[in-house]
Amino acid sequence: MARRLGGAAGAEEFLGENPGFLGRHLTLEAAKSLAEAATKAGLQTVLAAEAAVAALPPALKPVKITPAGTGFHAGMPGARNYISYDSVSLITAGAFDSVLPPVTLEPLRKGLLEEVKKLAGMEIPRQTLPAARETFFRAEVIARAAEVRLVLEAENLDYSGLGKERTHSSFLNFRKLLQILSGSSMKALRNPFLEAFLSGKPLARLKLASQQACETDTARLLLLSPRL
Repeated sequence: MARRLGGAAGAEEFLGENPGFLGRHLTLEAAKSLAEAATKAGLQTVLAAEAAVAALPPALKPVKITPAGTGFHAGMPGARNYISYDSVSLITAGAFDSVLPPVTLEPLRKGLLEEVKKLAGMEIPRQTLPAARETFFRAEVIARAAEVRLVLEAENLDYSGLGKERTHSSFLNFRKLLQILSGSSMKALRNPFLEAFLSGKPLARLKLASQQACETDTARLLLLSPRL
């Protein structure tokens, strides 16, 4: 892949946009050959028809997760859903960098400076700061025979459900929450990013290109996850 995409950097960029990708629209023989080569390289593979990569269930976005015995409550505006750990078949985590809306400093509109501008026939241009980039962390929990899909966005969660284990860091709170969910969902499949995130390993090379790429990762892992 690196040879075809102009080097390792090009291959990493492609995989960041297409997680889990090896090949699509291949003949069965070509797919088998590619899968065998990947297996020899130590990669887990699955042969599947294109139609088997189903669309993900609609996303439910809880604002609060509260562990409760053999499961957890997923709180959403106007609703509270209980999910048992035994019904969780897949947990994925991911991160991507996104450009934040630029911060704009409007020129003074009143007072002496505005009058000077008018008298001089000049306009005061807007001063725009360079667009900032921020890393966004998210996780997806698939449960109840892939009928329920919870999307957890680190920056949008209320972590009071962690009780005394909650800290002042949303990053640490998010990791603690995923440690609880992952550690209690014994039957669930997990993606490599989640494993690295929970163990505190470097994440830079595991980041994906976008939110859409995170969803693609989840959709393809559904092919491997158990149906609970």
